[in-house]
Amino acid sequence: AYWDSGDPAQSVTWLFQQAERVKGLMGHVETILTCAFTLGGAIIHLYTTSAKFTAVALAAALAIGAYMMWLNRLLAAVTGAMDHTLSELKGGCIESLTNIRTVQSFACELLEVSRFSGWKLAWWATKLQFRVTEALRRGSELSID
Repeated sequence: AYWDSGDPAQSVTWLFQQAERVKGLMGHVETILTCAFTLGGAIIHLYTTSAKFTAVALAAALAIGAYMMWLNRLLAAVTGAMDHTLSELKGGCIESLTNIRTVQSFACELLEVSRFSGWKLAWWATKLQFRVTEALRRGSELSID
């Protein structure tokens, strides 16, 4: 499974795919509820014999219809908010992964160069830690001189 593959990019992609599935499922639930209430109202209307029961059924159908319209607007708002949040999260995750890969490549280059003495290596590690902390605080891309 992608969620435990060890590759952060695949894990993030898998999480966003699951969120899209949940969003699609919400749309299906909305459709099923609307159809069920409409069908139930039609069946009640067909099998009513007294005028009083018909009036109660019609009032209930109107109340259910109003509730379904409210629920439809609520689900649309939630879906829209999910779209907005997912796109922002995806952008943030991609930027974070880029920063992580930049740090990894810089660390690999640093370790490959054997001419650095111990104190110079410690100085570079401190500088790297400071840059990473600043980049994460700002949320911008990591740039190393």
